[in-house]
Amino acid sequence: MKILSIGDFDPCGVTIEHRDALRALGFDYRMLVRATHRARANDADWIWQVKGDPVELFDFARDADVVQFHPGIGDQWSWRPGRLPLFDADTDTWLGDDKWPTTRWTDHVEGVKVYYFHGSINAWNNLEDYARRYRHEVVWASTIDYASRLGCPLAPPIIAAPPGTAPLRSADDPLVVVHAPTAPKICATEGFLATCRSLGVLSLVAQNMSHEETLQLKLKANVGFDHLRGCFSINTLENAAIGLVPLVGLNPEWLPALGEMPAPPTEHIQSLEDLRDVLDFLDDRPDWTAQLQMEAHSWYHLHWHPAAILRMRRLYEGL
Repeated sequence: MKILSIGDFDPCGVTIEHRDALRALGFDYRMLVRATHRARANDADWIWQVKGDPVELFDFARDADVVQFHPGIGDQWSWRPGRLPLFDADTDTWLGDDKWPTTRWTDHVEGVKVYYFHGSINAWNNLEDYARRYRHEVVWASTIDYASRLGCPLAPPIIAAPPGTAPLRSADDPLVVVHAPTAPKICATEGFLATCRSLGVLSLVAQNMSHEETLQLKLKANVGFDHLRGCFSINTLENAAIGLVPLVGLNPEWLPALGEMPAPPTEHIQSLEDLRDVLDFLDDRPDWTAQLQMEAHSWYHLHWHPAAILRMRRLYEGL
C-alpha cells in the first residue's frame, strides 16, 4: 500500500513515527511537509521547496492508494483563539505549483483521502465547523477528545524509543515533577507551578527547548504532568515511555474512543485540587512513586505501543 501524508508541519512527530512504524510492516509510507519545527522532521521524504524531487512527489501522489491531510494545523492562525477556521489551509491550498493547473491537491490525486485531526486552539474552537466541512470524508483523530467530538476513529500516536529510562525514585529522592506544555495557557501551567510551590515539590518546566532537550529534562524527574483538558496527549505517552508517573486530567465520557486500547495508568485527576492531592500523596511515598513508574513504563512498552501499531495497520488496511 502506498500512503502519502501531506501537512503544514508534523505536530509532535506524529506522522513521522507512524511512517517509520508502518514502513517496518511493509507499507510504502512517505510524507511531505511545508516546514519543520524539530530536528526529527528533517527526515521527511519531502520538505516543500527544500528537500526532495517535486516530479517524484507528484508521481507518487498520483499513484498513492491513500493521501492523508491534516486539517486545523498551520502557523500563526492555528493557535490564535477567536480566529475563523481556514478550511484547507494546510491540506490543499499552500502547495501551488505551475506543474499542476490549480493549487488543489484533491483535484489531482485518485487515492482514498483521509483527513487526520491532531488539533490546535483554532481547530478546537471551531470544531463544529470542521465537522460539517468533512462530514462526508474519512476522518481520523490523534486524541480521544477530537475522536469523541468528531465521532471518528482514534488513530493513536506512536512514540519512538526514548533516549533512556528515568531512574526509579528511591527513599532519599525528592519528588520531581516535569511539565512540557505546548501552550501554557491551556495546559494549566500557572496553576501547576503554584500547586508545586505550595507543597514544596520540585517542578521542572520545559519551555523554549528542543525536543531532545525536553527529553533529557524529563529523565531528571519521576512524575510527568500533562494538562487537565480531559484527554492525554503525546506528553503523557512520552512520560510513560520514559518511566515517569503520568498525571493527566481525563474526561470519562471520552474514554470509549479508546476502544480495545488500554487507558493510561494515571491517577484520576480532573482539577488542580485533584492534582494537589495526588502530589501531596506521592511526596511522602517514594516506594509508591517507584511502583507507579514501573507500571507506566510497562503499560507503554507492553500494551500501548504494540496496540497503537496494530490499530494504525487496521485503519489503513480497512480503507
